[in-house]
Amino acid sequence: SEDLSKHFVTPAELSFVRSHIHTPKLDPKEWKVEVTGLGLPDPTAKGQPHALSLDELTNASVFSQTSVMAALQCAGNRRETLATVSVPNSPLAYHHQVISNNTYTGVSLKDILQKFGFDLAKAKAQGAKHVIFEGYDFNGTESFSASVPLRKAMDEDTIVAWMANGQPLLPDHGYPVRVVVPGYGGQRSTKWLRKIIISPIEAQSYWQQKDKIMPPWVPDPKDNPAFLELPVTSAICSPEDGAVLPKDATQATVRGYAWSGGGRGIMRVDLTTDNGANWVPASTLQRPPDQEEGRVWGWTLWEHKLPLPKATMYPQKMRVCAKAVDMSYNVQPESPVPLINNRGFGCNCWHCIELVRPPK
Repeated sequence: SEDLSKHFVTPAELSFVRSHIHTPKLDPKEWKVEVTGLGLPDPTAKGQPHALSLDELTNASVFSQTSVMAALQCAGNRRETLATVSVPNSPLAYHHQVISNNTYTGVSLKDILQKFGFDLAKAKAQGAKHVIFEGYDFNGTESFSASVPLRKAMDEDTIVAWMANGQPLLPDHGYPVRVVVPGYGGQRSTKWLRKIIISPIEAQSYWQQKDKIMPPWVPDPKDNPAFLELPVTSAICSPEDGAVLPKDATQATVRGYAWSGGGRGIMRVDLTTDNGANWVPASTLQRPPDQEEGRVWGWTLWEHKLPLPKATMYPQKMRVCAKAVDMSYNVQPESPVPLINNRGFGCNCWHCIELVRPPK
């Protein structure tokens, strides 16, 4: 947890890994991605589908390469907190570390589609509404797949990437090629990309159809959208929960991250030591460089030297809580109770830790 807030760009070894099926072993020389669906001309005269090899994809004379800084977060980040008030504790009861911030390099998905003659107006006339990404990972019944709305797929920052932080993707992070859909939950950024499908309907896979967060007392209508943009969140990474303070400490340096989905930047991060009666804004915010509001895909790291109450004001433990406010004035709720849902997704209530003062 403490290491997470030490790096604005998360090193590969600290970037979280969440895979729904096993990591496939892929030969980059044999890898290709197939592009099919509405709005595309008929396949080549030989009857072969539109496809790209890795050499073609990475050829700078064929495609303009682009880099996008984006925080990817699992929708189940902080599920452990949500599990305390709702669904039974899951084996994937994550704390707050299932997020990382990286700079991905690749090619805009829009450019790939246009290379194959994709006609947006024609696609819409044919009923296209979604783009499905299918991976090479296979569980014996189906391959992993997820989808995003067509408008998001056509965003210039939605990319097909082969590098993270200037290095080839690691196998567990999608080597050789993955999709990066900034501002959406990490499960939409399909790893080990195999197929791109322009479709009238969203992906029908388990991972798309079950990612519809509903409270237990509401049925899950099939026509509800999957969980896409994630809500504003923040977490305290340092000190860790239960950290013991020096006996004579008069302040504690508190650090963490904040992020909001949909390209919404972070306005501020607030801290409290008295359960919300009083707040102080974090004094230092490190925001993503060169990302304009509405397209802020990277996270914000924050820091504050928090004055500590006198020992007489709290006997041995002090509760510190953080909440973030994004540029649309969305703010984290105090309690996880209103967030109860069947999947344990989207927990973004205040993040709190306890600091311990040793007895004299």
